[in-house]
Amino acid sequence: MYHIAQVNIAQLLAPEGDPKVAGFFDNIERINSIADASDGFVWRYDGEYGDNPLQVFNLSVWQDIESLAQFVYRSAHVDILRQKAQWMRPMDNEHSALWWVEQGHIPSPDEAILKLQHLNICGPSAQAFTFAHRYSPPKH
Repeated sequence: MYHIAQVNIAQLLAPEGDPKVAGFFDNIERINSIADASDGFVWRYDGEYGDNPLQVFNLSVWQDIESLAQFVYRSAHVDILRQKAQWMRPMDNEHSALWWVEQGHIPSPDEAILKLQHLNICGPSAQAFTFAHRYSPPKH
């Protein structure tokens, strides 16, 4: 059986503590609590990644794509997405990737970055994809 993993990175317009990004930081705990309580939520990386203080790194695992999509697009999280341009720099490449992991596997941040790089180099595939270009879990 497989679960869906997701990684999402972003670049803040200013460091934490700056009023330009206060609205983002004021909502992190609330949105994470909604995710943690959502149907289908399995695990979320709870640490920092990399040495760029302006980078936001999010990595989580969900039971299925539908559960993840419900949280991303049909919970209070969508209000944060709508305001993203107020706090984040536009990205030239894909900044979010999805991929299937065997149930029980916890992806590392390095694995997640490799999946995102694969998506940006090769485009959507069974190895890494997007909500717009989904792939089914492996058959084995």
